[in-house]
Amino acid sequence: MLTTLGTRRARLLALLLVVAALTAGCYGRQGLSSAGPNEFLNLVNTDRAAHGLPGLQWDSQLGGLAQEWSHDMASTGSLRHRDLGEVMNRPEYSSFRRLGENILVGGCGMSANELERAWMSSPTHRANILGDYDVAGVGTVCRDGRLWATQNFASR
Repeated sequence: MLTTLGTRRARLLALLLVVAALTAGCYGRQGLSSAGPNEFLNLVNTDRAAHGLPGLQWDSQLGGLAQEWSHDMASTGSLRHRDLGEVMNRPEYSSFRRLGENILVGGCGMSANELERAWMSSPTHRANILGDYDVAGVGTVCRDGRLWATQNFASR
């Protein structure tokens, strides 16, 4: 009886430590909660400059689109791309000629730099970062220890 009770307490303590570790990044200084749009844009533009490409400008409309999609993915628990053709058909996006999107789910403790490195390590995401775009926006949501992130790119 005493051994079973001790084992249960040890398991409960281990579970609580895991939950604390997963959620700490959502509120800690090292996580994305402290990263702003400029930090993300600077990282993208550093990667573009390293490949001889011009920098992108921040676009608040794309930032809102990305934030909305990150929130949707976090709410449904489903990592999936949105239908960019449907977005392009909306009147408020008629000034864009082309849209691109990167998505990611990871731990809330990921830094903006870790997020950018993950995207650059993937050929399809890297192609968007280095693509023929002139504006970008990003949105992130941390929920239940998971970070949901969206990067949107566009050409005007």
